[in-house]
Amino acid sequence: MDSGYIEEEMDFFISNVQKLAQGELERYFNSVKLVRDYYQAIQKYQLALKYSDVKSHPKIYNDMGYILQVQGEYEEALVNFKAAIDSFGV
Repeated sequence: MDSGYIEEEMDFFISNVQKLAQGELERYFNSVKLVRDYYQAIQKYQLALKYSDVKSHPKIYNDMGYILQVQGEYEEALVNFKAAIDSFGV
């Protein structure tokens, strides 16, 4: 009982849990940074298609409607997410 085996194993376990938590936090923050950088790049370099180019390619014309719909849903979700965060006072 006086060998300290249990205490040493608990210290080892807690050390590993701390390393795991630190790794997960780093991965989370790196993912957030990647997503933030991606969307900032999209906002900076949006491509403007000429209307004649869009009308001449039906696939692009059809996809533009879908893209605008998804963008609207994304913006709505972003507003709802921000409102939810604000309601928590974060």
